[in-house]
Amino acid sequence: GTTGEELVAQPTKGQLTKYFVFTAVPFVGFGFADNFLMLVFGEQLELHLGSTFHLSTLAAAGLGNWLSDVVGLGLGGIIEAWAEKCGLP
Repeated sequence: GTTGEELVAQPTKGQLTKYFVFTAVPFVGFGFADNFLMLVFGEQLELHLGSTFHLSTLAAAGLGNWLSDVVGLGLGGIIEAWAEKCGLP
C-alpha cells in the first residue's frame, strides 16, 4: 500500500544559493532604508522640534525610529518589487 508520502529531491547548492539571495536582498534593502530614515528623521526632529517641545535626544531618536518604521511598512513591497525587477533569482 501507499502511505501518501511523496519523495522530494534535496535542493542543490545552487538552488539554495539562489533562494538565499532572493530572500536576503529585500531584508538588507529594508534594513538600510529603515536605519537611514531613522537617522534622518531623528536628526531633523531634534533640530527643528527639540527645543520647541523640549525633546531629549533619546526622545527624538525614538520618534525618528517610529517614523522610519511607519515609512518602512510602505517601502517593503517597493523594495521587493525592485529586487524582482533587477532580475534577482
